[in-house]
Amino acid sequence: MSSVPAAFATLRRWLDAHDVRLHPALFFAHDDVCGMSIFSCMELPAGTCAIDLPAGLPITSTFSRASIASLVGVAIEGNQAEEEGLHARLAALAPGSSLVPSDWVVFHLALVRLLLNLRLVQVGADGKAAIRDPLSPSADRTSLADLTRHAAYIQAIPYPEVAPTPLHFNAAELNLLRGTSLHGATLERRRRGELVAGCLLNWLVEHKDTIQHDAVRQAVESVSGDQAGSRRWSVLWRWADTAFGSDDGPASIGAVLIPGLDSFNHQRGRPVTWKHDASTDTPGTAGRTKLILDSPTDANAQVFNNYGAKSTEELLGSYGFVLDDPEARQDDALGLVVSARPAQGVSEPAASSGAQSLQRHWWRYGNTQGPPRALIDEIRARLREGDGDGEDGPALDELEQVEQYGEVYEALLDMLQAKLQSFRAGPSLEPIRLDEDGSLPVREGVARMVNVYRGGQETILTHAIAWCDRKLEELEARWAELGGDE
Repeated sequence: MSSVPAAFATLRRWLDAHDVRLHPALFFAHDDVCGMSIFSCMELPAGTCAIDLPAGLPITSTFSRASIASLVGVAIEGNQAEEEGLHARLAALAPGSSLVPSDWVVFHLALVRLLLNLRLVQVGADGKAAIRDPLSPSADRTSLADLTRHAAYIQAIPYPEVAPTPLHFNAAELNLLRGTSLHGATLERRRRGELVAGCLLNWLVEHKDTIQHDAVRQAVESVSGDQAGSRRWSVLWRWADTAFGSDDGPASIGAVLIPGLDSFNHQRGRPVTWKHDASTDTPGTAGRTKLILDSPTDANAQVFNNYGAKSTEELLGSYGFVLDDPEARQDDALGLVVSARPAQGVSEPAASSGAQSLQRHWWRYGNTQGPPRALIDEIRARLREGDGDGEDGPALDELEQVEQYGEVYEALLDMLQAKLQSFRAGPSLEPIRLDEDGSLPVREGVARMVNVYRGGQETILTHAIAWCDRKLEELEARWAELGGDE
């Protein structure tokens, strides 16, 4: 453990000022593996409340959108024309795309970080944000105060790289992921991020005249109008996207960042309870959120949270680390996407088959029950597209059902074998463009994480192929018993 950066000392004071109650034994310190973390100076028994914070403090998509809309002087909530205009703007760039709640949180983070970088907003030692530019006395300070309410928290998020996730891999490092589902997911996430970032920035530029604050107008101008500005905005957006992905809570609570609570790192299997206490002494508030430790914590040990089961792909893709131990492997999974119309014996969709499904199915490590039912149903539906056969499965006799499911599992086996072949081909042998300084090193930590990830993916793939082989043998045997033709 090493000394605490000033930004975290400021964050602690900001948390205190916003009635975030950390257990008195807890303190921030740097961990060589996890980065800035929370430790305890004394042993904590099970049942200890590690943190207790106002339920209205988190950054939600609703708060972010309202703050930005107020700043720009445009009503979005309930304004159907404005909402539809934003969605249409993005759909024009990428048909079928639309804004999602988390985009507003990422947008919020990027804007505040931009203001901090330009020193148009500065956070004092007490955690309070101050605007450097003198504002007109008639200007409404409320909207900018809302936007920068969490500036001390945002300033404490490492910049420009939050964590070594694939979003921040250089070309040589990203090349190591070729043949994996994370490679395609990363490219798609980068592509979508560029589109959404550009779409929302252009929306800001169009409303620049209605922005009441010179500081914000100056910030918008600094990242628009030329390629250098666009690159700066792209870096900011990618940082904000990673910051949100690495700090947000379980999917069940929606697009939200919880200052203080998200400073606790994730540990698999760590028993904790997230508790919402609606009762409060302050009328009109949203109650309080608490993190209860359900197991003891040793003195001078890191205090952990638990965000639920995480596959290695999710850990690497969103958090920038992996867990290389047998217990953690139990949460691993293989992501599968069905081509528009898989055909038997064909590993790639036909040219006329259209785009791929957007749905990812997960084949879990050690799964003895076979693929997810939704995956089988989707393959079956894809195979029947354009066949003109309206009969449903239950209307078929058993022989026809065996034949139909045989086709489904053959298509699945073909898909898995093609994926394994692509996977084993490994990184591309094509020349990689070097950085400006002529080098493109692969960081040792990145190589290690990718190696752990690829090893787990290959294990699940080979297991899935073996399972499909056995299933087809069972179907063939049943086909013969029912008198089917070979």
